[in-house]
Amino acid sequence: MPAVRVAPTAYEAYLPHSSVSVRQARARLAQDLSERDVLGTVVDDAILILSEFVTNALRHARALTSDTIRVSWSLTGDGLLRIEVTDGGGTTRPVTKPYSMSVSAQAGRGLEIVDRLADRWGSQREESGDEYTVWAELAVRARHAGRRTRGRGVRPSQATAGTGTLTALPTLAEQNPQTTTTPASAQVIPLLPTYPNRA
Repeated sequence: MPAVRVAPTAYEAYLPHSSVSVRQARARLAQDLSERDVLGTVVDDAILILSEFVTNALRHARALTSDTIRVSWSLTGDGLLRIEVTDGGGTTRPVTKPYSMSVSAQAGRGLEIVDRLADRWGSQREESGDEYTVWAELAVRARHAGRRTRGRGVRPSQATAGTGTLTALPTLAEQNPQTTTTPASAQVIPLLPTYPNRA
């Protein structure tokens, strides 16, 4: 779980049972997570999962009674993102199994991607019996989580202070042993805070 809390959010919408809904859902989720400073790689994973769920609902399932599908997600302050897509059900149901697709497989690759990216995922028939929901959960980390201890070549105590240090080169007098000047001790020069590695 992430070390730094994220701003929670929740979203739910009924989108048309049409291919335009894939783009709409992806754009909204990307915007929602980016506004909360979620790590870019996590945003990409979440978008792939949502895209697969919406695409499967459009290809393999009926629309809800309103000729729509329901798309929703929620992000807790502790960083748990849950994505759900609900449709009117179809002739097949996604199965949560260990996926290992062959190179020549023509279908099923999308759920293999979901299986690899999500921490947990599954599907359920709603109480009404006419609606079917697929869901996935994944841990979300903000870009600034753990930043203080990830600076290159900086000791933890320096990283916490937010600055790195550099030992200055010796002066000319220190380099020339023939001079009568006693070498001064090395001078420590504070630098700007180190830029964190992007995960």
